[in-house]
Amino acid sequence: MVFDLFSVIYGVFIVVSSLLLGKSVHHALLIVCALLFICSCYFEKRLSWLRIFQVVLLAVFHRLSQLNWCEALYLILSVRYLFETRRLVPSLGLTVFLMGVYECVRFTYSDANLYALLGTGADLGGSILLVVTLCYALQLPKQQPLGAENRGLSVVDALTGLVNYESFHRRLDQMASEGRPFVAFLVDCTNLKAMNHEHGFQKGNEILKEISRCLTLSFPDALVISRYSGDKFAIALHGSDAEQAISRFSEFVEGPLTEILEMRCPYSYAIFPYERQSKHDIVSVLEERLFEEKRLAWRAQEAQLFRNEKLKVLGEIAASMAHEIRNPLTTVKGFLQVSQRNAYNVKPWFDLMMGEIDRVTALTEEFLTFSKPHVARFEIKRLQECVAKVCALVEPEMIFLRHHFTIEQDDTDLVVRVDVEKLAQVLLNLLKNSFEAMTTPGVVSIRTYAEGDEGIIEIRDTGPGIPADSLQKVFHPFYTTKETGTGLGLYICQQIIHEHGGSIAVSNPSSGGACFRISLPLLPSDQTNLGLGNKVVSN
Repeated sequence: MVFDLFSVIYGVFIVVSSLLLGKSVHHALLIVCALLFICSCYFEKRLSWLRIFQVVLLAVFHRLSQLNWCEALYLILSVRYLFETRRLVPSLGLTVFLMGVYECVRFTYSDANLYALLGTGADLGGSILLVVTLCYALQLPKQQPLGAENRGLSVVDALTGLVNYESFHRRLDQMASEGRPFVAFLVDCTNLKAMNHEHGFQKGNEILKEISRCLTLSFPDALVISRYSGDKFAIALHGSDAEQAISRFSEFVEGPLTEILEMRCPYSYAIFPYERQSKHDIVSVLEERLFEEKRLAWRAQEAQLFRNEKLKVLGEIAASMAHEIRNPLTTVKGFLQVSQRNAYNVKPWFDLMMGEIDRVTALTEEFLTFSKPHVARFEIKRLQECVAKVCALVEPEMIFLRHHFTIEQDDTDLVVRVDVEKLAQVLLNLLKNSFEAMTTPGVVSIRTYAEGDEGIIEIRDTGPGIPADSLQKVFHPFYTTKETGTGLGLYICQQIIHEHGGSIAVSNPSSGGACFRISLPLLPSDQTNLGLGNKVVSN
C-alpha cells in the first residue's frame, strides 16, 4: 500500500512537472498513460500478467514525459518485488532489466555523450547498491542469534513435526508471488475433541502424530504440509492437474483419515490461480468452504439424531400400544377358551367381553386420532370467548354430578390465534378429568389472565390431586392412573397446545387438588385489527 500510494503521488508530480516545463507534446496521452500505470499498480496482485504490461506503460509514460525523474518509478517496481519475494538474485535481475529499459528510453530524448554514458553506469550501480542494502536489511531479523531449538520452533509444530500456521502462510505467499499453480486443502479432524474428552489428551496427541505421519507418507510430493491450528491440517499440492490432486486428497480423507478417526472429516480446497489470484483470497475461500462443510455435516448429524429419536418414540408408542391392546384381548380370549372347553353359555360374560372389546376400539380410535395428520383451522379469537363456550357445554354434566363452577375472566381482551375446535377438545378433556377426579361434589375453578405476552388458562379442582410420582408422567403416551383410561388424552392435549405455540403444565397447589395451566401466545395489538374470527387453514 505504501508503494502504491507513493507511485500515485510521484506519478502525479511527473505529469504536472512535464506539463509545466513543456516537455510533453501529447498531454492527453500522457495523462492516460499515467492513469493506466497507477491502475496496474493497484491490480497487479489479482492479475499477475499486469506486471509485463506495467513495465510497458511505464516506458511509454517515461517517453511522453521526457523527464529523468521517472527513474524513481522504475526503482519502486524493483524494490516492491524485493519486499514481496525477499530473494536477492531475482530482484537484482529485475533491477538490471528495469534500469536497462530506463536508459534506453532516456537516450530517445537526450544526447548520447560521454556524460550520459557515465551517468548510465552510475544509475545502474546505485540501483544495485540500493537493492543489496535493502535485501540485507530485510534479512537482519532472521540472522539474530537464536538457538537451533528456537529456530525450529518458529517454523515447525513441536508435536507433529509439520510446519506451523505462520510457516504455511509464508509458503503460500511465496508460491503465489512466483505464480506457481497449486491446490490448497484444509481438513478439520472434528472427532479428536470427543476422543480427548473420552480417552485423555495423550490419546489425542498420538492420533495427531498418526495423522501427520499418514499425510507425509500419502503425499511425498506435497509442496507444504502443515498442522494448521488445533485439530486442523493443511496441505498444498501441485496445481498442474487440479482434478487429480482433489481426487487424491478425497481418497485420503475417505480412506486412511476416516479409519484413524472412525468418522469422515469435513474438508475444503481452493485452486490457485484459477479460483483466486492472491494468497489472502485463497485462504478465505478455504476457510469459508470448510465452515460450510462443517455446517452441512452438523445439519446431517442433527437430522440423523432427530430420525433416531423419532424411531425411538415410535418404538415406545408401539410397545405401549401393543401392551394396552393385549390386556383386553387376553381377557376375551380366556372367556372364549373356557366356554369352548366346558360348553358354557357366554351370555353371563357377554357384557364384560363387550366392554373389553369396546375398550380396544376406543384405544385404537384415539390412537388414530392422535397419529393421523389433520387440517388446522386457526382463527383470531378472544380467549375468554373460547372458555365461556366450553363451560356452557359442560354445565349440564356438572349439574348432574353436583359439582360447581367458579369462573374468573380477565376484563382485558386476550386475543389469540387458535383452532377453536382443538382448543375446545383440550378444555373438555381437562374439565372431564377434573369431574372424574372429584369423587364427592366439588368445585372447578377456571381463570383466564395475561402474563407478559401470553394468555393463561388455569383449571383447578378440589379433588385428591395427582400423585407426586405421576406429575412428570401424565403427558406421556399411554400413561394413565384410571382403570379404564387409554393414556392418550393428556398427550393429545399437549400436542395440540404445542401446535398453537404454547405450553401446558400440571401441578398440585398447596390448597389441594390439581391445577392445569395452559399458556398461549397473545397476538400483538396491530394484528388484532385484522378481524376477529377470520379463519386461516394450515396443515
